[in-house]
Amino acid sequence: MASSELPEAAQRERAAIYRFVDQPLDSQPDGARFLIWAMRQWVVAAVDGRCACGVLRAAFVGMGVERAAGDFHVAMRTLCNNTLIPLRFGGVDRVDITEHEAVLIATAVAVAERDDAAMAAIARQLVHADWAALFARSFAGVARAFTSAGLPFAAPGE
Repeated sequence: MASSELPEAAQRERAAIYRFVDQPLDSQPDGARFLIWAMRQWVVAAVDGRCACGVLRAAFVGMGVERAAGDFHVAMRTLCNNTLIPLRFGGVDRVDITEHEAVLIATAVAVAERDDAAMAAIARQLVHADWAALFARSFAGVARAFTSAGLPFAAPGE
């Protein structure tokens, strides 16, 4: 199906996701950079058998989003254990954004823009249906906490 044949909402969702893919991480707003850094650190800690909560706690406190830490861990565990497709996160030193990281940034943008329908649709595409509501609720908590703390996911006007 060509892009022009997709429903308008699907075209917007695709555009939102792909505007981040392969983009340099250092040119992203603070919220996007910190979220990607935290996701990458969480994955490394999980693979190494370390407690991701302990690894990331000080960073969440330092960024003023300590209240997002619990929701962040729930969202990441939900993704880790219930994803519909294998997700690929970049290494901690990767300078650009992977496709799956872009999907999650676009999800955060949908929350920040109060687009609950897009958030729910993305959640259903990421995790098994039984887990979509938990993922959506926890990830929305993260995105709202970041936004409230002044950590945007997209530049103004994007």
